[in-house]
Amino acid sequence: MASDGQGTNAPDSVMGAVRTVADIDLRPRASRAGGRAHPDVLGTALAQLRHTVRTDDRICPYSVSRIAVVFGPAADAVPPRRLGARLARAVGQGVFDHWAGDVGGRARSGDRRTRRSRVAIPSTTVVTVDRVFAGEPGTPEGAAMGAGAARMTPRRRQRAVVHFSPEGLGGLADGRPGAKRDDRTGRTVLVIDPDPGAESGPGLAAVAAADAADRLGYATGTVAVCSDEGLVVEIGGKPLDLVVLVIGPEPAGATDWTSSTWSIPARLTEAYRSKGFAVLAVSVGASLAAMTAAVEQGARAAYDLNDLRRALRQARPGPAGPTDEAEENSGTRPKGAEGFGLLTVAERRVLFSLTTGRSPQAIADD
Repeated sequence: MASDGQGTNAPDSVMGAVRTVADIDLRPRASRAGGRAHPDVLGTALAQLRHTVRTDDRICPYSVSRIAVVFGPAADAVPPRRLGARLARAVGQGVFDHWAGDVGGRARSGDRRTRRSRVAIPSTTVVTVDRVFAGEPGTPEGAAMGAGAARMTPRRRQRAVVHFSPEGLGGLADGRPGAKRDDRTGRTVLVIDPDPGAESGPGLAAVAAADAADRLGYATGTVAVCSDEGLVVEIGGKPLDLVVLVIGPEPAGATDWTSSTWSIPARLTEAYRSKGFAVLAVSVGASLAAMTAAVEQGARAAYDLNDLRRALRQARPGPAGPTDEAEENSGTRPKGAEGFGLLTVAERRVLFSLTTGRSPQAIADD
């Protein structure tokens, strides 16, 4: 799978919505008789897709062998390669070319040759999935754009290309043709965005983390969770092997301890560790308080998103959690982490209140 990047100067706070689209090239193999692809090829593919996509996804055929799929918001949490593989499997097996001179078991008029039965020839379907992150905020729904309004410009794009053939699925790994993936098929990773302000779903960092795990061969899922109730413990019927918490900075205006990054990641770590799951806390601008609290509850730490890939490679989760090797943290531990760990929970709550702008007297009155 290849990832392309386009940079803008727009900060994350003004980043627009995610849009995920797929282009499906059916590429039916030509029959030995040299016949063209029959319209049934497209019809079969469309029927397969309708049983595969969600109700908020749009299917748009635009030629006899090309189909576009515009995914709804629910697909944003699924890595592009997994979406591509899902579509390729759905349509690849069901798309057939036909022998010339026979459709539905009947010989064409005037054809004196012996009636031929229809022969199924697998297609060589290629599915390209693009996920685009916009660099400017979109126009509010229902509002008209002025003549001088700037259009949304791409900020970053993820692309996955999946080839279907009778031999199975193939594609690009790490952007290099022929590169081999570190195959961990059967292992599952749940990426959690614990940002209390993530009302519209997982953020860009969580999506990037899931993409990194997907490249290594993990089955991945991505969710935005702020509560330790009703935990997700499986993906596709398989129990989790690893939980990755992608911890960002404290949202502006946060005043409540229980809904802060100082508290949420620690509670999630404690809840998952109590159920025997391995947890990896990844910092993407997280405070020292948030990371320290998660580590104290049993999480392994990656202090930079660039350290995530190495941490995932080191992970050897067992039935009751990570092994000793997986307990090692990745990256440089920030200065002051040891001293912060000496603070009691009550002292940390006081420190948190001070960071919100409350006066010592107001804190004492509580």
